[in-house]
Amino acid sequence: MLLRTAIDVLLSRINSESPSNPDVRCRCAVALNLCSQHLFRAAPWEFRKRSGQLTLIPMYTTGTCAIVQYDGYTNEAVAKTVTFSGASLSTKMVGSYFQPSSSVNWYRIVAVDTVGGTIVVDAPVSEATGGALAFKVWKRFYELPGNVDVVLRVGSWEHGKDLDYKSYNDLMAMEKHKRVGTPTMYTVYGGLENDDTTYSTGTVSGTEGSNILTGITTSFLGRTGSGDLMTVAGNEYTVDRVESDTSMVLRSRLVSTVPAGTTFSVRKNTPAFLMFDPTTDRLKVVQYEFLLSPWNITNEAKDYFPFPDYFMLPMLDRAEMMFREYKDDSKWTALLQLYSSEVSALIERKSRAEPGFMQFAPFIHPNSSGRQ
Repeated sequence: MLLRTAIDVLLSRINSESPSNPDVRCRCAVALNLCSQHLFRAAPWEFRKRSGQLTLIPMYTTGTCAIVQYDGYTNEAVAKTVTFSGASLSTKMVGSYFQPSSSVNWYRIVAVDTVGGTIVVDAPVSEATGGALAFKVWKRFYELPGNVDVVLRVGSWEHGKDLDYKSYNDLMAMEKHKRVGTPTMYTVYGGLENDDTTYSTGTVSGTEGSNILTGITTSFLGRTGSGDLMTVAGNEYTVDRVESDTSMVLRSRLVSTVPAGTTFSVRKNTPAFLMFDPTTDRLKVVQYEFLLSPWNITNEAKDYFPFPDYFMLPMLDRAEMMFREYKDDSKWTALLQLYSSEVSALIERKSRAEPGFMQFAPFIHPNSSGRQ
């Protein structure tokens, strides 16, 4: 159902006297989006199921490093700076962990200077001052895109089977995270670590009703991705996918034309990170299945709600409930009960993404009847 149609139906339900008033229609759109997201997350609906891939990176050990030991008082800045020789540093190392040779400590990298050949770590180095030291850089956490709401499973192309899920505490308690080899376990950790990271280099343009933004002097690839939040011309949109450095597809359609030369800002929307054990010993690709996260729709004439039409009735019931509760209309409690029963009925339709079945082979005694 179109957003415009849903707004019109909701306005007739609440007997609005100003169905064409932009402010009233905007409030209806907000309510419908809130209810849509609530219904979207009410169960692991089958239409939310998606898949993605990650490339696991082995520890980086090329070159040597020089460190300065922290004296506890006066040289914190110097002790947080590590200088490298013969290494090819990358800003993508931010968030990874650094370990000098003969150390049991891992230091989180917070900044990288690729020109000067230095990194800055989160805590001052406690090991003895030294140069020409071997080192390791460990990519501990792998960022999931913002379109991931719930991770269902993680699998390996190499072995054709799922990796075992462990809680973060269980994985760390095993003290196996220091191993290097083929990952067999994973955990889900944290989220929204980069929520203050924005990208705004270049300008964009787009046509009203389209979901495509075209960039000029932009580098979308590697800087933004699915589920991130794009703000342009005073409106916020969710990124569906990035097709090139200069082309981006949005999940909803532009409410107005974005003229050439318009500035923008994309904010990361990281839901969680994955951590693997053992740490991979070479480049490996793993696949994961997940439930898609909800998003706001904005264009009344072009945007459809992201689920089958038979979901529309409970969504409208919940939206009407919100308005009646706000007006202190006692009918809101009956609408809430109705909504709950409608969602339960949808769940009974088995429109859910179920986890894989546990399979086993029945035991048959070798001497039982019929055996040869």
